[in-house]
Amino acid sequence: MDSELALQELMLASVPNPVVDRLTIRMRDGIQSLQIFDANGRNMEFRILSRTLTTYVVDVSHLTTGVYLPRWLADKEMLWLNDLT
Repeated sequence: MDSELALQELMLASVPNPVVDRLTIRMRDGIQSLQIFDANGRNMEFRILSRTLTTYVVDVSHLTTGVYLPRWLADKEMLWLNDLT
C-alpha cells in the first residue's frame, strides 16, 4: 500500500501545524507508534500508541523551535506526514 492510500485509510490528522506545545493526533485505527525526527534526522521522540484510542495529545513543549518530521508505524507500514514546524 502506498503512503497516500494508507493515510486515507487510517484517516490520520495531526493538528495544529505548526505545533505549539501539544500535538493532537486523530485517527481511525491501526497506528502502533509515533516517532518525531528533527531536521538532522535525529530521533527526538518515540511513543508506543494504544490501538484502541483514536485521539492522542503529545506534549512537545520540550522540543526547541524548528522543523520536525513525524513518522508513524501503521500495520507494519512506515508513514511520513507533513513536517511539523
